[in-house]
Amino acid sequence: MNRAGRWTAASTAAAGMNALLFIMVAYLISQASVPKPKEVISVKMLVLEPLPPPTPPPPIPPKPKPRLVKKIEPRPLPDQPPPPEILEPLEMVPEPKKVGLDENKEPEPEQAPAPSPEPVYIPSHKLSRLPSFLNKVEPVYPETERFTGREARVVVEIMLSHEGKIDSIRIVKSGGEAFDRAVRESLEKSIFSPGYIDQRPVGVRVQIPFVFKLR
Repeated sequence: MNRAGRWTAASTAAAGMNALLFIMVAYLISQASVPKPKEVISVKMLVLEPLPPPTPPPPIPPKPKPRLVKKIEPRPLPDQPPPPEILEPLEMVPEPKKVGLDENKEPEPEQAPAPSPEPVYIPSHKLSRLPSFLNKVEPVYPETERFTGREARVVVEIMLSHEGKIDSIRIVKSGGEAFDRAVRESLEKSIFSPGYIDQRPVGVRVQIPFVFKLR
């Protein structure tokens, strides 16, 4: 196909396209101008019946009438005869005697309670079995006397009860204040068994020597 033929075909195709576009535009304009049918809405009317009148409230009962109380007037008492005259005098009742302390009498002094009997401590030579140490705590050599190098001997007399408890401690021979204090502290920490006469535990008085030596 030559150049003139190609141009003629192209012109024909363009004219066809323009005609198609024109037809489509005309169709759309015609459809837009046609009015749409209106929608019909059906409305149903309801007839309301009138409401019945409200029920009246029940009548209020009348208040009960108060009961009348008949007042009873007191009857007059008959005339009473006057009390008889007392011709004889009444006997005087003697006053009761006071029991207790006389006010004029001085109170008697209170008697002091009788003193409890002092415990009896039997000497050790009269015992059938001497007391002994259950737990003996040895006295500690005083540190204040260790530098001096002094030695001492302390003799104490202890009073043991029938239960083996120390009632008192008496220094018979002193070895100095520091040594005496060491002996007392060791005895207070020790535990004794009591002395016996036959099979009966008794209080006992016994002497114990303590010797302090540097080793």
